[in-house]
Amino acid sequence: MSTHACVLTTATFDTSPSTDVPVTTIARPSLALAPLPPLETSSFLVGSFGLTAASSSLPETINSLDEVQGTLTLSGGLLTTDLVTPFGSSQETYDLVALATDLNETFQGISGSLTLSSGLASGNLIVEGEEFVATDFEFASLISNFVSDFLSTLDGTVPFANGQLAIDLPTPFGDVEGTIGFGSGALVVNLDTPFAPLNFSLDFPDDAQFTFPIPQLGTDAILNLATGQIEADLIPIFAGSELVIPINALTGNVTFADGIANLTLQSGLATVDTQFNFAAEVEESLLEFLSTATGVLSIGNGELSANLQTDLGAFAGILPASELFTDLIATLPQYAGTITLAGGSATVDLTTPDGVLQGAVDYGQYLDAIASFVEGLVVA
Repeated sequence: MSTHACVLTTATFDTSPSTDVPVTTIARPSLALAPLPPLETSSFLVGSFGLTAASSSLPETINSLDEVQGTLTLSGGLLTTDLVTPFGSSQETYDLVALATDLNETFQGISGSLTLSSGLASGNLIVEGEEFVATDFEFASLISNFVSDFLSTLDGTVPFANGQLAIDLPTPFGDVEGTIGFGSGALVVNLDTPFAPLNFSLDFPDDAQFTFPIPQLGTDAILNLATGQIEADLIPIFAGSELVIPINALTGNVTFADGIANLTLQSGLATVDTQFNFAAEVEESLLEFLSTATGVLSIGNGELSANLQTDLGAFAGILPASELFTDLIATLPQYAGTITLAGGSATVDLTTPDGVLQGAVDYGQYLDAIASFVEGLVVA
């Protein structure tokens, strides 16, 4: 929610020839919380959205969340709802710490695993003693789409040199800092984000090429991300008249807006002034990468773990999600402000322990995929 209140850490790729898969465990000291009055999560859902067992199926409910309008107000550890939903209106006040603690306890009781193959996930989940089976959930497309949408929130101008962007940009979730390289035929990302560090390298596809004019030379050129070069044919009818400029030799600035990267770069021979859909290129490359991943994702005792094989090598890690969430719960009374819901978008204006958090999140675009996954769950 804030820049530093809940920073998750992921494992990194190991492309060494060793057959031993390293496991990264992220540890956090636990916090002792004072006893809280019991609060069932269902009371929040019923009170806020007017849900009953007969009112709607869960997939229908999820798909209708983009129709919710109104405001959630956080102040002094309390959550106050003023909402209009397809199931009725809600004007209620909840103990936010108690509600979050109840959700965390429910999460700790979930166990199961998902097997990944060809971009699909199949497996089982046990929730409060009941087993659900999922088949062929399209996890690769959902994750790559989410990352692309997150990159589309980058807004600002950053310097470019040696084939790398030096990133220090705000997003609705917090600052993103680090480097993004695309001068060597691959997208090389080393970023600290509000969610987790992103550290990976993905080769650009062969068709990652963009044509743009070079007025100084009186010709068009190609920004070829797959080769890491600017390519131009100065006199097409003569062999040997091709001009090649390594992207790593360019310096200048890149401006991000709505997922588009606008490049203004210079070399000793020419100025490059062009743009390409950065978020879409990342989505395509990440989707291709995730579609090759095989292995198992597991959940149990409040932890998420992964043991995967990919084209880039082995990936294994453990994320103590419940412990991280527990750390966040202790800071919730320090949050104040509003979250306004309308048309599948949440506009956030909060004061947090780490500063002001403002921005808009388009959550509506993910509801179909989540509802489809839930609908595909079958009671074993």
